Amino acid sequence: MHVLLLHNAVSASAPPDAQDTLVQAEAVRAALVELGHTTDVRAIDADLGALAHLLRDTRADLIFNLVESLAGSDAAAVALPALLDGLGTRYTGSRAAAMALSNDKCAAKDF
Repeated sequence: MHVLLLHNAVSASAPPDAQDTLVQAEAVRAALVELGHTTDVRAIDADLGALAHLLRDTRADLIFNLVESLAGSDAAAVALPALLDGLGTRYTGSRAAAMALSNDKCAAKDF
C-alpha cells in the first residue's frame, strides 16, 4: 500500500513541543516501512490548492494524518479532513465534522 503521511510544517526555530511533530512523523514512517508499505512524508501549510494537487499526483492509497495545525492555527487543521472528505480520500484520524465539533467547546457541551 502507498501511504502519504502528512504533518504540519515545523520551522527550525520552533519550540521542542512543535519539533516533536517531526519525531512522530519519522516514527510512523519507519513503522509503515517495516510493515511493507511505501511511504512519502510531506509537511503541509495552509495552501490547500497545492495540497489538492499533491494528493492527485501521489495517488496514495491512504493518507496518514498527523496535521495538528495549519498556518499556526489549531482550529484550521479541520481544513485537511474537510478537503480529504471532499475528494473521497481514505485517511486516518477524525472526520472534519468531529474535528469542527471538538474545536467548538460550547457546541460540544451541548452535544
